[in-house]
Amino acid sequence: NLALGHALLDQQHEADAIAPLDKAALAGLDAFDDPTYVEATARAVYARAVTGSAAPSNLDQLEHVAQRAGAAAAFARALLYNNIGTAHLAGGDRAGARAYFDRAIAEPLTRDDVELLAAYANRALVTDEPAVYSNGYLARLTEALGGDYPAVRRILGPGAFALLARRYFA
Repeated sequence: NLALGHALLDQQHEADAIAPLDKAALAGLDAFDDPTYVEATARAVYARAVTGSAAPSNLDQLEHVAQRAGAAAAFARALLYNNIGTAHLAGGDRAGARAYFDRAIAEPLTRDDVELLAAYANRALVTDEPAVYSNGYLARLTEALGGDYPAVRRILGPGAFALLARRYFA
């Protein structure tokens, strides 16, 4: 169910993704698999935010489980914080969104966590700091993305890759 929900999100079928993600979250709970529970619920939070549905009322408890899971749930926790930030932003709460994006960015990432680069782009959406743009913020994001996809960067060339990255982070 988690893979199905994730695939539906990738295809921008957010409303259809909610039910399988909720089932995946329950399966994670039943199996005492906190990282799966947190990841599935984090993705459902995003799907609900994008579709205008209400966020779950148990976000405090969900954050507690995400913290309890420790290093094993670092990806899921960062995803959760990013997606709660997205829900705050969708509701017009820029300060709340900024706080959650900052928490997502503070989580330790690995080379496999390219999906979480969106937290940096989301943080830029709510910044009031012009220095973020003038100090090459997008260039640093593009460089990080290029490090994870060197073959794509080499094939496209630096200019086309930078354009692709700008569109990805837009």
